[in-house]
Parts: sequence; C-alpha cells; structure tokens
Amino acid sequence: MTRLVASRLLREPASLETRGLYLRPWTCDAFLELAQMYSDPRVTRYMSTRPVSGDEARRFASEASAAAIRQWRTKGYGPWAAFDKTTGEWVGKIGLEYLKGWPAPHDIEIGWELKPSFWGRGLAVEGGLAGLRFGFEECGLERIISVTRRHHGASRRVNGEVRPRLTVSWRGVPVVWYASDRPTGPASPAGP
Repeated sequence: MTRLVASRLLREPASLETRGLYLRPWTCDAFLELAQMYSDPRVTRYMSTRPVSGDEARRFASEASAAAIRQWRTKGYGPWAAFDKTTGEWVGKIGLEYLKGWPAPHDIEIGWELKPSFWGRGLAVEGGLAGLRFGFEECGLERIISVTRRHHGASRRVNGEVRPRLTVSWRGVPVVWYASDRPTGPASPAGP
C-alpha cells in the first residue's frame, strides 16, 4: 500500500465536483437507484450476456454497492454516486473500481454506468477524467485501466483518448482493455 493510499484511509472519503457533476463516495442509499438502473435492459446489455430480471438487478446492485463501500473503507477510493449539478438528480456510478479476477497486475478501473437519460451529454468523460486525476494525484496509482465490451461503441468513444493495449476474453466475453499511466511531469489528465 502506498503512503498516499494509507493517508487517504485516515481521511474522510473524497467528494468531487466537476462542471456538471457532484461525485459523492458510494453509500447504501445509492442502492435503490442502482437497482432501478440495472433493471433497464439498455444498461445491462453491456454488463451481462443476457437480459436480467428485477431480482437479478437488485442482486447485482446489492453486490456492487457492498463492494463499493468495502473498497472505500479498505483502499480510500472507489466509485462515486454521481448527481447532476443543476437538478440534483442521480446520474449513475462513476469512479475507481477494483476488478476482481482481472488477469493483469493493474486491476483498478475507471468506470461509468449512467442512466440512459444522461447518455450523450459528456458526463462519463467528465467524471472519468476527474476519477483519473484523483487516482493519480490523490491515491498515487501508477496505472488505471478501463475495460469495455468490444461492441460497446459509446464506451469505446469515451475511452478514445487512451490507446487500447489489448483485446482479450474476460469472463467469457470479448473486451477491449485501455490503460492510462500516471503523468510523469507536473501536468495531469486534461478535463473539466
């Protein structure tokens, strides 16, 4: 564990603010919003190999929420619950997540799962860049990855600023793996 990450564990979990988002560390109260989002087949078509039922959506949301809370407690970073800065509406989940079982040494992903009503507004890019900066500057991470299904064009466009490093099969699904390395100079990833 790096000194930066160890010192993060001693502080209050970090909330962030971007031009259009409030990012708040994940808490149990985000579970119901996440379960509702996971019951939308437009969202889960990129997460599962088949449509999920309401019970499965609640189970997925429960597991994701527990993992997010555990990650904030043990690592000092994790996914945020994202809220629209103008309306206060819940947007989705954006942030740094441990990818259990990822077959490479760098297994912290910058990820995003947004409600369809917020797709196409640039919020995944905005939140993703904020998460990259936080991971590099505040947590001292060396490399942050992003993994998306090969056919998920929108997510691949969000990842367009970093180069694909590998196309692999993970959990039986073809995915594209992207990686961003910590900047070596004083500059940080560009963004809002």
